[in-house]
Amino acid sequence: MSGHLKSRSLKIDWFLPITTKSEDNLREHWATKNRRSRIQRGIISLKWNSSAPEINLPCEVTLIRCANKELDEDNLAIAFKGIRDHVADFLIPGLNKGQADGDPRITWVYGQEFSKIRGVRIRIKETNKLRKSNSVGFN
Repeated sequence: MSGHLKSRSLKIDWFLPITTKSEDNLREHWATKNRRSRIQRGIISLKWNSSAPEINLPCEVTLIRCANKELDEDNLAIAFKGIRDHVADFLIPGLNKGQADGDPRITWVYGQEFSKIRGVRIRIKETNKLRKSNSVGFN
């Protein structure tokens, strides 16, 4: 029975053919970065709109980079920034673009796996936990 409950909480398990690069270390023209970001958003939008998942918050979003080269933790987070923003915009519509990813109802988990086929695996599961804020605020 616990396996049934566990599978019910997993709402999305997609593999998408999205290229991720750590843009912090790249020296490329702004139009190249912009094109990559548009392609990422387009692929996510097509998949999201075709399946129309209903996801209740709070939830945990796991982004797994599938590639033949590993990134360190900082570069992995930078590589996922655009994808994270776009997924969050679908989870919490109505906010300005790029603002929903800071919501404490969404917990973000990053990972990597070796693969000759490049892409990103997106897993979203509903949870009952809120993310603890690790940012420093004003007193």
